[in-house]
Amino acid sequence: MSARTRGGEARYSALVRTAAGLGIAGVFLFGGTADPAAAEEVEPTSATVEESAAPATAAAQPGADAAADESAEAAALWDPLTVVTTVEGSYTAVYGWDGIAKRAYIEGVGEVGAPVDEITVTSDSPVQVDYQVESLEGDREVSDPVVAGTISVTNPNDSAMTATVEDTLTIAAECSIEADDADAGAEGVQVSFEPGTTEVAYSCDPDVEEVDPVCQLDDDSINSPGPCGWNDEGEERGTHHEVTLSWPRADYPQDPSDAADPSSAPEGAAGASTEIAWQVEEHDKHVRIIDDVQGPLASFSWTGLDVASHEAVYTLTHAAPPGECRVFVNTATLETEAGRVLDTDGVTIGVCNDAEPASSSAPTSAAPAEPSARPTSQPEESSSTGAAGGRLPETGAGSGWAAAAGVLLIASGAVLLLRRSRSSEH
Repeated sequence: MSARTRGGEARYSALVRTAAGLGIAGVFLFGGTADPAAAEEVEPTSATVEESAAPATAAAQPGADAAADESAEAAALWDPLTVVTTVEGSYTAVYGWDGIAKRAYIEGVGEVGAPVDEITVTSDSPVQVDYQVESLEGDREVSDPVVAGTISVTNPNDSAMTATVEDTLTIAAECSIEADDADAGAEGVQVSFEPGTTEVAYSCDPDVEEVDPVCQLDDDSINSPGPCGWNDEGEERGTHHEVTLSWPRADYPQDPSDAADPSSAPEGAAGASTEIAWQVEEHDKHVRIIDDVQGPLASFSWTGLDVASHEAVYTLTHAAPPGECRVFVNTATLETEAGRVLDTDGVTIGVCNDAEPASSSAPTSAAPAEPSARPTSQPEESSSTGAAGGRLPETGAGSGWAAAAGVLLIASGAVLLLRRSRSSEH
């Protein structure tokens, strides 16, 4: 018999003896007759008692502890921070010009294709002069660059999170964040973000040499390195403000593995990048050329090309009267839209006409006229009274006047002689 069976029989015998005792006690208590012999006749019988399992309500239900653990872990996990930025950038730009050059070209005068200046042309017909005015671009000077904006961080959790905030520009610059640093000894700025959205102001001082660089407009710029053109990924380059957030996931676990092994938990991170749309206060970018004869010739703008020249061409016709010279001074002015003069240049062209001047009156005799002298740039003044010093030509009319004058002279002498003879008689 097994130990388990023997134990069951022992417990059964004890129950029988207990029941018998309770029966005898009942007889005395309730007036019954007790028969000890009857009690002795009862023989114990053997029985096997199996132990029953504990009630189902008392046993642990499968998966209950695991669910409770998962619920506790989920309650302890953190959602990551998110960040967006705003940015404004501005600077002042003054555009330079290397002045203007004015040239004149006269067909058949001087070397072919070479300009002429301060020249006198002899021609008995009008002279056609081609003028060219050219201006070259100078350097662009940038000053007072400023970049500023806000960093908006959203914390979706029920408790504050501390993160490292770092921001920069894609050009050389020094940036600062206007927030209390929870750990001045750590890299970046340590900012505690309460639940909800927190805005932090920032500002940057860009390198003036790198602010909004001017892109070259030639074909080679498309794949050129640097701020202009496109990078290796085919993205168009520009100036961006970039911000990054980082926090230890060992302190703010985002995954059960972070809590299970904090020493191996990675850094949590979030970031944002926003391109700067520069606001530029421009000076002298747009200019025009004004000619003292033609008036406005051309208007153009600074482009920033490596070799950038702007020009205007036009033609004038100059002529001098026969026997005279004329001087033509033609001046061009480069000025800003506001009318501020940047530079001037001029060309002087002299034209002399060697044709014989037309006579003011037709001669009355066949007497030849004296040849006229060649005109100069300051021709002598001609006058019918001979104010310029030339003597009048002797014509038929002139000789008659001379004879009359002689007759009058002889008559005057005769009168004088007659008066003297009468005086001597008295």
